[in-house]
Amino acid sequence: MPKWKYMTESIKNFTSDDHFDAIISYGVYHCLDTKNRITINKIIQDCLKQWWYLFFTCLTDTLPLPSNHGTEKLVLVNKSEIKESLKWYNIVYQENGIIKENHLPVIGEHQHSAIWIIAKKL
Repeated sequence: MPKWKYMTESIKNFTSDDHFDAIISYGVYHCLDTKNRITINKIIQDCLKQWWYLFFTCLTDTLPLPSNHGTEKLVLVNKSEIKESLKWYNIVYQENGIIKENHLPVIGEHQHSAIWIIAKKL
């Protein structure tokens, strides 16, 4: 019987002596301030067991944010940051694309560029 440990915690205060089989980083990276992105992401990734998987997605700077998006602190990620952040991983799957969404009542339908990655820790 598989055992699961599901955690929800502030990424900025995260500490753990545990090592996990998989980590899902969904839409977190672009919400971190740019000067701490790689450092904070590395802290989280260090909790991943060697040879196991990171499932990662974030918004990228291929498309700009709409001017009325309502998220002043959000800074889109460029692909060189992602490459640097995942340099100790083997990328086994990567997809770049466009998503459509809305954030009513702030903003109606709009598009974002995004990246989806599955990476194996070396």
